[in-house]
Amino acid sequence: MKKILAFTLFVLMGVVTSFSQDINFHAKAGVGFANFTGDANGDPLFSYKVGVGMNIGLGGHWELHPDLFFVRKGMSNSAEVRSDDIGMKGDLTLNACYLELPVMAAYRIPLERMDVVLYAGPYLAYGVGGKGKSTVTGREDSDEPVRTITESQSVFGNGGLKRFDSGLGLGMDLEFGRFIAGINVNIGLVNLARTKDFDEDDIAVRNLAAHISFGYKF
Repeated sequence: MKKILAFTLFVLMGVVTSFSQDINFHAKAGVGFANFTGDANGDPLFSYKVGVGMNIGLGGHWELHPDLFFVRKGMSNSAEVRSDDIGMKGDLTLNACYLELPVMAAYRIPLERMDVVLYAGPYLAYGVGGKGKSTVTGREDSDEPVRTITESQSVFGNGGLKRFDSGLGLGMDLEFGRFIAGINVNIGLVNLARTKDFDEDDIAVRNLAAHISFGYKF
């Protein structure tokens, strides 16, 4: 799948550049939060992304923005059960790393001191790694010592999430010459849950992420 993403970006660059001469490249990095929607939503997880891309003029104010990012997504959650001096507390963190290929249709609005760029479009992503970590602390009986049990396993693969993801993204950039500042949201449309691993067939787990990003145009 990683080869497919790279090949898709390469073909897209070749096809579009043959029809357009107004092209420039950029690098971006961003921070924000990620979570799951559906049956596994929890607390927001710190998220980041870093990558490169192109601004391709299509005529008038319209542009195409293909990018390739390395993105951290996932979620965190905690729960506690307590009665008098006994109880258990559990913490769960799912750290899922993706190669993500958004292809955004953009509209540029030139202003006196900056350009406002509005964009929206689809993205494809492939999970390349990440760990799920659970920690349980407590005791089931007042005569027992407090214990901490930690377990870790791959987020993807057998018993984990599906690697392929896709969805819709939208955002806005402010361009000050060569410098870029923006905000964007990605909404996953693919159910990442392997339903055969659950008793219910209708469980749904989808990605959600939002970032504030900064970049530079070359």
